Amino acid sequence: MGLWPQNLEIDQRFGYVGGEEEVVIAVDATGVKATNGREWMRKKRKDYIKIHIAVDTKTKQVLSVEVNDDRTNDGDNFVSLMKRAKKKAKVKKVLVDSECDYHKNFNFLTKDGMEAGIKVKGF
Repeated sequence: MGLWPQNLEIDQRFGYVGGEEEVVIAVDATGVKATNGREWMRKKRKDYIKIHIAVDTKTKQVLSVEVNDDRTNDGDNFVSLMKRAKKKAKVKKVLVDSECDYHKNFNFLTKDGMEAGIKVKGF
């Protein structure tokens, strides 16, 4: 395991100020280097932490965040990220890249009445 435990808990008490209207959210992830240069030279594999985030596209406010190690697939965090986001806002549509193109993610959105704006792999 890397430097960060799987599904590190983050304080989710962001000051989201949303109204009663439905929102469109964007979901994405990025990696942040977690080792210094000398450690990297001794290792064959780079250690990163991955930050997954869901943001209201209109207000640019954060609805949900998860931090994992570099072996976590973006699509695996999607449902838990969305469940947290839905506690703060009425989500109408979700925009996300092809890393979340999994049946379970489409099914989750459909079941909860959200429109899926997931880029399909290969298109």
